[in-house]
Amino acid sequence: MICKFCKKEFVSEKWRDRKYCSRECYRKDQKGNVKWITIECENCGKEVVYKNRKQRFCSVDCRQSFMKGKKHGSYKGGIILRKFRFGTPYVVIRGERSNGGGEMFKHRKIAEKALERPFKKGEVVHHINCDSLDNRNENLLICSSSYHAWLHKEMGSQYAKRFLDTRQATHQRRSITGR
Repeated sequence: MICKFCKKEFVSEKWRDRKYCSRECYRKDQKGNVKWITIECENCGKEVVYKNRKQRFCSVDCRQSFMKGKKHGSYKGGIILRKFRFGTPYVVIRGERSNGGGEMFKHRKIAEKALERPFKKGEVVHHINCDSLDNRNENLLICSSSYHAWLHKEMGSQYAKRFLDTRQATHQRRSITGR
């Protein structure tokens, strides 16, 4: 075989597709093949020269300040479903706090918009039809946390009464008819 850099003949039994006689020849040949590329930083507009590769930013700080919010690679529209207590899913909006960060429940945002003011301490939003994904104005009730707890207790007892009454009636029917 003939070395690509120094043009000397060499024997290689292990590697048949080898192009250089030694690592030294390989390194010397690679130094001459460096391509310099001038780019403009996408964040600050500064021109930077890099060798052998395409970059988009002049520094790590520029890249981090550019890749926020909608420009971030894993941005999914800002709206996500998150399960909270008892596995109930709620719609959460990212980046909706007054400081531009954090998360906020969509039903709270809709209720604050209807009230035209932020919530006071102790105010909560109740979903009237108990569907936490139904965030229509007609389905949201703004109340105190104590009233909200009472509502859920009453609704639970009403549901239990209705469910147990039907279950008992079905059980009695089955025992009378034998089915």
